[in-house]
Amino acid sequence: SSDLSGELAPDAVGASPSEFAPTQLDETEMMAWGDRVIVHPHLSEKLSTSGDIGRCKGVLMNEFPLLGMPLSQLPGDVWWYNQVHRPNDAERQQFGSHEPTAKFKERVDAFRHWLMSREDKVFVVFGHSTFFKELTGGHRSMKNCEVYSYHL
Repeated sequence: SSDLSGELAPDAVGASPSEFAPTQLDETEMMAWGDRVIVHPHLSEKLSTSGDIGRCKGVLMNEFPLLGMPLSQLPGDVWWYNQVHRPNDAERQQFGSHEPTAKFKERVDAFRHWLMSREDKVFVVFGHSTFFKELTGGHRSMKNCEVYSYHL
């Protein structure tokens, strides 16, 4: 459904580290999400182009200080797909390797299991079209900024 106002009272909010909506929210709105925001590294886009490379945790924490605590939970400064001898680094403009489809599917499946293992039952998740297409079984691609309701 496209109008979820009043329909959802999220237990938790998930966001991809590289795609934050906070640039469109004011400080009061951001603070209202509070400790319900979880920045999850598995929510990143399938790394297929240079535009899919994330930014280092420290850079994101400086740019989005209201999300400092959830961002600090990222497992290291480089949380996107990366290979030592073929690095992906947005700041250095290096695009050395694509994320293999099998790795991407494993990551999406790990996120699905993480969601289903939580006590929370309602989530608002900000992320990427290719990720959501895989998460929902490949039925459709979402448009930019589209709101979509899905039940696991």
